[in-house]
Amino acid sequence: MPQLDNIEEITKKNEEGEEVKEWVTIKNPQFKHLNICMNLIDDDVKEDLQAVLERTTDDFGVTISSNKLTEEVIEEIHQKIRDLHKGNVEILTKQAEEAGEDASTIVEDPHIHLKRLAV
Repeated sequence: MPQLDNIEEITKKNEEGEEVKEWVTIKNPQFKHLNICMNLIDDDVKEDLQAVLERTTDDFGVTISSNKLTEEVIEEIHQKIRDLHKGNVEILTKQAEEAGEDASTIVEDPHIHLKRLAV
């Protein structure tokens, strides 16, 4: 199986001070999205999926479309995501306030559950 390097385009200034774009290899990549579509996954995955979402940040997402999860389990996981996000926002707000920074830009994302668990 071939191994592919993770790359991304960056913008930097060259020796003449001009902005140039170049592709670089990402040295310490982190997964940002897990696609587990069409894998015959059912409601039994709920606790494991919630555990993954608890251990990852708000910018990590999972796509589970074309599986056998019930609407009830999907809603439970979506609620778990909303609760986790609310806790993250509260922590960030407290940290900003303790550091004397403006916390008004730290707000809850009303669509976080759809971003982190796409169905």
